[in-house]
Amino acid sequence: MSKRLLTIACFACAVAVGFYIDWSVKNGAGKEERGYPAPRLPRYLFKEFTEDELTMIARGLARQTETRNGRLGVLSQGEKGLIVLDEDQDMKIIHAAIKALRERGADADYIYDYQLLVSEMGMTEEQARGRARVGGRRGADERAMDAAGAAKTKSSIFSVREGVLEALTGYGPKYFSKELLARMPEINMERLGQNEVRRQLLVPALKSYMDKHPEYRYTFVGFWSSGPLRRILFNALGDRFQEGWRYPNMRSLVSDTSAFPADLWRALEEKVMEVIPWIEEVHFTDGEGTDLRYSVTQADGEIWATRPYFQDYIMMYPLQATADIYLYADVWKAKRIKQHVAPRSTGIIVGSDNITGFYPTMRVTVQDGIVQKVEGGGRVGDEMRTFLEKRYREAQYPYFPRPGFLYVFQHTISVNPKGVRDYQSIGPGRAGLMEFGFGAESTIPEVVEYAEKNDLPLWHRFHMSQFFPTYEAKLRGTDEAVKVTDKGHLAALDDPEIRALASKYGKADEILDVDWVPAIPGINVPGDYAKDYGNDPGAYLKKEWQQIEEGKYPHMIDKPMPIY
Repeated sequence: MSKRLLTIACFACAVAVGFYIDWSVKNGAGKEERGYPAPRLPRYLFKEFTEDELTMIARGLARQTETRNGRLGVLSQGEKGLIVLDEDQDMKIIHAAIKALRERGADADYIYDYQLLVSEMGMTEEQARGRARVGGRRGADERAMDAAGAAKTKSSIFSVREGVLEALTGYGPKYFSKELLARMPEINMERLGQNEVRRQLLVPALKSYMDKHPEYRYTFVGFWSSGPLRRILFNALGDRFQEGWRYPNMRSLVSDTSAFPADLWRALEEKVMEVIPWIEEVHFTDGEGTDLRYSVTQADGEIWATRPYFQDYIMMYPLQATADIYLYADVWKAKRIKQHVAPRSTGIIVGSDNITGFYPTMRVTVQDGIVQKVEGGGRVGDEMRTFLEKRYREAQYPYFPRPGFLYVFQHTISVNPKGVRDYQSIGPGRAGLMEFGFGAESTIPEVVEYAEKNDLPLWHRFHMSQFFPTYEAKLRGTDEAVKVTDKGHLAALDDPEIRALASKYGKADEILDVDWVPAIPGINVPGDYAKDYGNDPGAYLKKEWQQIEEGKYPHMIDKPMPIY
């Protein structure tokens, strides 16, 4: 390297490190220790929406580019999209969204998933409805399970499913013993093969339909899910696949905060990502008991920094960030490499919910970046312990540094301060919330071939959310550390550049104020964590929901609905 280039590089490093030291000081270093945020739930989530309010929300949705759930803003003037729906869809949302698109010169049509099977697979409507429902957003058996919970709580809270469907529907029943399946809730076994239905029927039907209709620039897929299906859709449709459409009702639309300004959303994500190239060591803790440490070499950090971005959340752990580089290198304009960065993370990860429900607190012991022991977790824990059996522990996936399947794979952060749990689903992520996921996942052809040949899974599951995380990163070449999050507070919300940008849309304090914080006994409300919450979070949430329905929830707040 020439002296000139070396000088420039050193100067850039000094500026970046100085920036993060400054950021750390402004967000708590050397000050009184931050406490856990008080619980809050906005009343606007449960109101009836006027036609004018729906129109305003739809206009935000028609401009939005930063969500995976329906980013209609990618449609330019003169372009048309296709929205693929399931039968639970509230059509007022669709009509309002299309109207808002047309106001700015774009357009969209819609089609139900079962209609794709009629049109492209030659099924009768009755056959198609049955098959599409298996692969749809929520199956009949799921609604029945919700109804069983509603009999006790007068609600249809999602958590009555106890989180077991995430692994069962994700992996299918073949990896689990008959004894374990017998202890699960009564679920139509066909439902457990939903991903296969999507792969074998809905994906090719959608591809065929899109091939016949070149007028649609993009499609927004209601039966979409992450992981392998996302890659399959990308392989089938290329950039015409624009992630999902997951707004079946008004609460899902409002809780996803589709109206939050796209430029501010992206700026928050970029502010978080700026620290990644400088991370040398991470110490992660949270209020439920997680305590995890790992280090990253400079070479591995450079690979991690190639692609930590994923719509709606940032990959703050390098393994997931490097899993898709091979497949998406051309799209990302990145170097196509065959390598995964898997730190030797060590410690305990604790959680009690995944993307489909709640379960008794689970403690996961990690050594060298791989799960060694799973304690608790109820039936979800039983599912996860399946993958600690010998054949999974000894599996040596190509390009993975150590044997085993249950790698710490995902650790992501969300940045939108308006994300709210609507109690009909576990999501979305709100600013400062972080989530783990476990498994071995890759798009490198040799890894895919190895998994298929040996009948091994190749995608992650077993998500564990941390609502009050502290992500402390030591910066390379310094003795300084940055808290990206501090007890659930996203430090980037306090950054002067972010606040200046937010002021475009109103008062920065209001625009960046976090709308939802859960109440967890023993952490941010009085009580005993294990006794009052951890032993049965679903029961706690049902009581909380009943308070909400009766107008007795003590943490409800009155504030304007986020429309910008």
